[in-house]
Amino acid sequence: MKRLPAFSAALFVIAALPLAAANVTGKITFVTKRGQNPVPAETLVWVEPVSGRAPRVAPATFQITTRNKTLVPHVLAIPVGSTVDFTNLDPFRHHVYSFSPTKKFVRHGGKMQKEQEAAAKQSEIAAAQAAKGAADAAKGAAKK
Repeated sequence: MKRLPAFSAALFVIAALPLAAANVTGKITFVTKRGQNPVPAETLVWVEPVSGRAPRVAPATFQITTRNKTLVPHVLAIPVGSTVDFTNLDPFRHHVYSFSPTKKFVRHGGKMQKEQEAAAKQSEIAAAQAAKGAADAAKGAAKK
């Protein structure tokens, strides 16, 4: 799961411009260290137009799911300012961390999170019902 090969890339894919596109060809060279095995199908290449800056991609919400101990999708390009939901569909916990001081994770997701939230909600309901029952009992005792 932790394949993050260091690589230097020449132009390879298309550079998208508003209402225009161009074919770009080139060669990608992977620089590997100590047994790394780069996976070309899981490699992202960023291409900027020679004539100026690349168009800004609008932030959006993305999802990465853990299923059968695998992140799906394994590689995902995420524009700056976007939100990523990490969902765990496995029957056990996984740990995903953000070491960025400005982009801390605010909420865990997935089946276990939903179960924990449902249990917390049931606890709140039970506590409220117990408090109402105690208040009703106190009223009944006061009437006697």
